Amino acid sequence: MNYKVGKLLILSWGVYPSKGGSTFLVNNIAERYGADELVIIGQKPTTMPDEKWEHISKVKMYYLDPYPFGLKLFSRILPWLKVGMLSREVKTIIEQENVDRILAIFPNEYYCYIAMKVSSALGIPFSIWFHNTYLENRKGVWKLMAEWLQPQLFAKAKNTFVMSEGMSAELAKIYPSQNFEPLVHGLNIEEEKLDYSQRDISGKVKFLYTGTLNQACFDASLRMFKVLMANPDYELYISTGDEAAFISRGITGDGVIFTPYLPMDEFLEDLKNYDIMLLPHGFTGAFSELEYRTIFPTRTIPLLFSGRPILAHSPSNSFLNKFLEENDCSVLVDEADEQLIENGIQKIISDKVLVERITSNALKAGQQFKVENIISKIEELV
Repeated sequence: MNYKVGKLLILSWGVYPSKGGSTFLVNNIAERYGADELVIIGQKPTTMPDEKWEHISKVKMYYLDPYPFGLKLFSRILPWLKVGMLSREVKTIIEQENVDRILAIFPNEYYCYIAMKVSSALGIPFSIWFHNTYLENRKGVWKLMAEWLQPQLFAKAKNTFVMSEGMSAELAKIYPSQNFEPLVHGLNIEEEKLDYSQRDISGKVKFLYTGTLNQACFDASLRMFKVLMANPDYELYISTGDEAAFISRGITGDGVIFTPYLPMDEFLEDLKNYDIMLLPHGFTGAFSELEYRTIFPTRTIPLLFSGRPILAHSPSNSFLNKFLEENDCSVLVDEADEQLIENGIQKIISDKVLVERITSNALKAGQQFKVENIISKIEELV
């Protein structure tokens, strides 16, 4: 099918109002596109938000419901019964919206498969953007599916993007004939509106954790929380949409304060009210060793622009460590040791020269994540 001037379609499992990393990225990209340049398709939320997407963005968003008859038992299996139906829905949207290229976002193979299927049927190019590893992070029947599907995705995608240089390097060792193009996460930011003046720590030390509690950071997060909760001079602020996940793990008490998610511009401005930013990265858990080595937490990016010192707790063999060390932009604890976490905190509290250096370096390191740089690369290659 030939189009005169078409739009980009982003097909992603995670879209507004979800709070995950992929949603964060899609929202930031959408802010820089017009209604005649981009369309978004994603999974229908369980509960529609009070503030509808059309009140936030001019870019059209379509929701897909992958569950036959609304059944959500066996939620990973049943959607495959509707893959043909949803593929036809996507084709219809593409034709109505004059789409001429597709960018599919992984970590959900279901929507990447639909993108590949529709791309082939309509003769328009699709690219894939891996935010996580796929085949190497699957087990059982899902590994068998990945062994069948991943080679097809690699072969048919115009571009195979990955979310960091670390992931690119690791995957290139396994698939030397495949071209992996690093495309980092993007943040829409207006630095001139932010306050980077240094904050004197007085009274209780205020720590900020932002995001969910999941297998990407679970063990490291709990170690950090344990240290903070044991000290009455520390206050742990948690910005999350899922308080229950923390409370069920005993993360509660007088020194634990939950705060709601804020729009990104408000969130960045709010960061000045805290003393230390927490950046945990999982050492072990349900993911594969390769996945833990290549994870680059999305929460890292706004923290780089916070003007506040980052306390990172991350394993020594991870790409995140390499990034933090090369840019000298955090106090890094790379052993699973609670005393070393406390030592890192005291280092930040007592050394103003250190804090000034790492916060200044963090701002410099953050420049590569500005969303306009990411969009330029998408438009050039996709």
